[in-house]
Amino acid sequence: MLEVYKPDDPLYSSGGSFGQLYLDQWGTRKMRLEHFWNGTRGAGMVVAVVDTGIDMNHPDLADNIWFNTNESLGGGDGDGNGYAQDFHGWNFVDGNNDPTDRNGHGTHVSGILGAAGNNGIGMIGVAPEVAIMPVRALDEKGNGTVSNLAQAIIYAAANGADVINNSWGCKTSCPKNPLVEDAVRFAKALGAEVVFAAGNSGAAIDVPASFRRLAAGSGPMSGCRCPTPCAKNEGSGQFTVFYWPAVLVAGH
Repeated sequence: MLEVYKPDDPLYSSGGSFGQLYLDQWGTRKMRLEHFWNGTRGAGMVVAVVDTGIDMNHPDLADNIWFNTNESLGGGDGDGNGYAQDFHGWNFVDGNNDPTDRNGHGTHVSGILGAAGNNGIGMIGVAPEVAIMPVRALDEKGNGTVSNLAQAIIYAAANGADVINNSWGCKTSCPKNPLVEDAVRFAKALGAEVVFAAGNSGAAIDVPASFRRLAAGSGPMSGCRCPTPCAKNEGSGQFTVFYWPAVLVAGH
């Protein structure tokens, strides 16, 4: 009989901790991941989270934050990637090497995908041994520019991300977005899987024809609940981003 991996993270077994009438990690439990965790828990994989940043000191995330081993401890841009001292990702909002979350959404997303498991605290992520690369492209209000989001995707792929998670998108159907489309093409060419959000509203969102070749799922795109990697134009190059949980893999 196949051994089942049973984590000791308290929120994995408890319910009602937040006043709800269901299990605290009902979504993760619904996936029945115990059988998969026995064989793999994400070790050796790098998942980039393009979002509002990550609380890198969070007790359930600190051990899983990606570390850039190619960067030099002596200062400057030791790995020559154009981003000095980017030991733990990059902050495209402020243009520095501190991708700390000042909103909470990026940390929330990171916990779902990669909270450490079997450590006796908090929750367990879907891939509890994965390395999470913080890439901050959205500010403390959840706003960002398409140019920053595109650069964030490129950065993640160029620095070894196996999967690039983008839990952001438009409130309604998005227009053609060459910057992000090109960024996804770049990431795919390097072998990264690029995942975009599907939406919280339950509404059908069409993918622009120019992006369907990259964001095609296993079935037809027309009328399905699919994301597009863009944001709503608010003028002057500023965009308001609406968060959605990621479920669609670009390029499949």
